[in-house]
Amino acid sequence: MGNETFFSIRGRIRRKDYLIRAILLSIPAGIMNLASEGSQDPGFLLFASLIMIASGILIIIQAVKRLHDINMSGWNLLISFIPIANIIFGLYVMIKDGTPGSNKYGEDPKGRQSIHAA
Repeated sequence: MGNETFFSIRGRIRRKDYLIRAILLSIPAGIMNLASEGSQDPGFLLFASLIMIASGILIIIQAVKRLHDINMSGWNLLISFIPIANIIFGLYVMIKDGTPGSNKYGEDPKGRQSIHAA
């Protein structure tokens, strides 16, 4: 897998890993969102905002890796800003199986060989 890390957009991740990571990263953001409702403490609101921003950035990083697994550029994530198209695209990313074998973004996380390999 080379030098890919959780905090890097390099490499590829499987559907299952993407879903697990997205859910786990959403939990702290959701907790902070609920806890900050009605709060008047500027220090806590800043802390909650930082947690939510950090979680969002990490989810974006994982989404880029998932796009790499289906041989798409991370820039395709911009489709997520288009209403209705974002739902269809999100489902496609979760349903589409990764590219078998290596692609330009790295090795297959499932360890499969390319169909074109002889």
